[in-house]
Amino acid sequence: MKIKVSEIPEEGCWLEIHEAVEIEHEPSGRIPVDASLHLRREGYAVFINGDMQARVGLNCSRCLEPFEDSLSAEVHLTLLPGDYGVMLEESRELSPDEMNTAFYEGEELDIGCTLAEHVALSIPLKPLCRAGCNGICSVCGADRNTDPCDCMQEEIDERLLKLREILERKE
Repeated sequence: MKIKVSEIPEEGCWLEIHEAVEIEHEPSGRIPVDASLHLRREGYAVFINGDMQARVGLNCSRCLEPFEDSLSAEVHLTLLPGDYGVMLEESRELSPDEMNTAFYEGEELDIGCTLAEHVALSIPLKPLCRAGCNGICSVCGADRNTDPCDCMQEEIDERLLKLREILERKE
């Protein structure tokens, strides 16, 4: 969805968005997103605030099973013209306010691209199909959620081997 900057009123406007955005990791390539956004313009600066929800297909990081998850995120973004970014090219530490700043080119904003970025940043680094997922057995490869295995998995921290030897001598 593209919006002309000049058509955004300075007092602001609300947008209800229901569209599919492109996400690279998604097998289908597109994820449906619902968003309620308030756009406000001050000169060439555009402020976007609101929230978004999406359903994404993920693979569990423990058992590797595919599952769907709901994502939601607040959107707080300041968009400035691209030539403004050229003036800020010096190397410096960003302030917390600048972390939510992006730049746009031309006279149009691509809201779909902004939403796609927020969806991508909302995807968990280690998604779990459920909180108590037991994962895959590291010995036989069985899914421990459905097929309990009898593999012995004695994990010993090598740093504690000497302590174990001392305890065994005392017995």
